[in-house]
Amino acid sequence: MRYEKDGTGVRDTTARIRVQTAAGLPRVGQLVLDYNAANEKIEIRSVKVIKPDGSTITAGPDAVQISAPR
Repeated sequence: MRYEKDGTGVRDTTARIRVQTAAGLPRVGQLVLDYNAANEKIEIRSVKVIKPDGSTITAGPDAVQISAPR
């Protein structure tokens, strides 16, 4: 976390998740990040999938869903 003199701040979160079987994918196919929608903004900069063969898939913006916290 980094705070500025004006009271604003930035929190960077990085997740690296290893899915070893297809059965494990539904559990991590959707990440839940806690934030306060009243005074925080969430920005997903990138989503990448590294396949077992080493190839990389970069998910487009349409693959990201941001839902208001409950």
